[in-house]
Amino acid sequence: MDKEEDKILTPKQRLFVELYVVDFNATQAAIDAGYSKKTATEMGYENLRKPHIKKYKEEIQANLAELAGVSALSNVNYLKKVRDSEGEAMEATKDKINAVKVMNEMLGHNAPSKSEVKLEGGVTMFEIPKNGRGEDN
Repeated sequence: MDKEEDKILTPKQRLFVELYVVDFNATQAAIDAGYSKKTATEMGYENLRKPHIKKYKEEIQANLAELAGVSALSNVNYLKKVRDSEGEAMEATKDKINAVKVMNEMLGHNAPSKSEVKLEGGVTMFEIPKNGRGEDN
């Protein structure tokens, strides 16, 4: 049997991922991809956990980074320059830093890591730290 991550995406799943990487709102991406408003939150959550959907999301993010010529390292270097610069208008600096934050989110450079916790009775629980963007991360 095929591995879960090698499954073929449905057109609706493909569209969901393509919409999700724009603003990281899984509920809205699910609605815009054609899922029912009533089940959009659940479908968005479920979709983001399916290995073949996750794989496609990571491919899109890698392609975006390549096309834009952006890497986590280039963003860190830029932030170091901003930190070390003097005399720039503070509002412009805030806008630039926010732009770097958005790029990092879009490209998956600051993706949260998960930790696995084994509970009594053989139950496994995963904890994903919040990164300040709310529930649809």
